[in-house]
Amino acid sequence: MAATLEFNPLRMKAERIARGFLQDEIAKDMGVSRGKYIRIEKGETSIGSDDLALFANIIGVTDMQIFFTQNVDNLERNEAS
Repeated sequence: MAATLEFNPLRMKAERIARGFLQDEIAKDMGVSRGKYIRIEKGETSIGSDDLALFANIIGVTDMQIFFTQNVDNLERNEAS
């Protein structure tokens, strides 16, 4: 099996904080409520690709791969050892 990419909402929070943005600012710029934005950051609500691209643009990220974690199947890990 191949490795899969999984969205990591905690990376959104880390990147937002590192770039000095408040949740209120991001929510307003994305056109969502602060509550909805917080749920996205916590991984309680999914985010679509368009909204993720908008978020990345707002904070100045050009490589959206940073928001994903690569998961390798256990079988594949064992074969590599």
